[in-house]
Amino acid sequence: MSMAHKNIAAAIGLLAFTGWYAVLTTGLPDRDIMPNTPGPSFLPWLITAALSALSIALLVQGITRLKRANGAVTGQHDLKTPVLALASIAIYLAALPYLGFVPASVLFFAALMWLYGARNPFLIAAGAIGGPLILFVLFRYGFNIIFAARPVVINIDE
Repeated sequence: MSMAHKNIAAAIGLLAFTGWYAVLTTGLPDRDIMPNTPGPSFLPWLITAALSALSIALLVQGITRLKRANGAVTGQHDLKTPVLALASIAIYLAALPYLGFVPASVLFFAALMWLYGARNPFLIAAGAIGGPLILFVLFRYGFNIIFAARPVVINIDE
């Protein structure tokens, strides 16, 4: 089975999952916690929209590759990049509680950009700094979700 066929199958599976998730999301209650703040169902709808868009993009990519394929079988795949990407995710998750969202994300974005072929230092710096800052501002001022500068540890035993 070619990669185009796998992408199409994955996209169809993800679209089915997204439909199921959307049906579950419709059952969430609407509660007004504070004026002008999103309710509990806002984030699941945001996830549903993003997952739908990405699944459709994967489906279009698979169909496009399938149309362009000439039937030739590709060679071996290099697993170095995906393994390093997974390792960088693990390191990012481990560093997040100690560094905070913005510093840890800047390093994570820079590592992934370098790993996937970006070599221009200006573009790496702009993307690595701009991406987390845009996300921080979006969540802080768009969704009213405050990221603590340092994680807050709550002891539930007391």
